[in-house]
Amino acid sequence: MNCRTAEGMLTKYLKHELSVKELDEFMGHIESCEECREELKTCFTVDRAVRLLDLEEDSTGDPDFEKLFEQDLKRSRRYLANRTFLRFLMIFCGIVALLALVIALIIYVL
Repeated sequence: MNCRTAEGMLTKYLKHELSVKELDEFMGHIESCEECREELKTCFTVDRAVRLLDLEEDSTGDPDFEKLFEQDLKRSRRYLANRTFLRFLMIFCGIVALLALVIALIIYVL
């Protein structure tokens, strides 16, 4: 993925609208490109600040946007890891079910 493509995905990332494939490619780029990571951090900070203003609630202290940003990146990485694990698990269960069927057929035929 190039920087221009990543830049075009910033808003979709912030709104959690990226597909799994898009998110995987986006995260790979963000982790390897410091300029795009900084751009994402800036957009993330502005987005969260506007959301806090929209809440119109008195808050106790200023939010740590750096910490919130890192937590959001961690959440995205964890989501991708979980999806990968679930895909593996589904394939594994399918293979086990197929093997069980084959064994049952062999036992039935004998």
